[in-house]
Amino acid sequence: MTFTVAKAIHWLDFDRFYKEVCRVVKPECLLAYLAYELPKIELALDKTVIHFHDEVLGDYWDVERRYWRKNIQIFYTHLRSFESREFIYKTIWRYENLEGYLSSWSADQHFIQRKGDNPVFKFLKTLKSKWTKSQQVEFPIFLYAGRV
Repeated sequence: MTFTVAKAIHWLDFDRFYKEVCRVVKPECLLAYLAYELPKIELALDKTVIHFHDEVLGDYWDVERRYWRKNIQIFYTHLRSFESREFIYKTIWRYENLEGYLSSWSADQHFIQRKGDNPVFKFLKTLKSKWTKSQQVEFPIFLYAGRV
């Protein structure tokens, strides 16, 4: 039996979640968590995206998300035979794809609710001249898995 969580575990009370997993699964169940990090485009653009994520929107991220990024090890300390793997998802994005991705962030929505304007639009204006028609975008994807 395998139990998988993809990019949602930071919303859960992990201790309660893990206790419930242990209650409902068979012994030796494989528990797997998939996560991804910020996209990699090219170094100059990556630095500006990281700045936007951490500095401009930093205070607008939910506490659970900020905690999870800094404490990923809480996921695997409960598991036996723990393994992790990294994969790269590659795709081609137009400028509009980046806009949609950044606008989907919960921190952007929180910013809009508190400030009344969308920081993504201002941020994207600074990138427009650096963005070619289509750019390769890579997402680092992490798989963490172990036995319950």
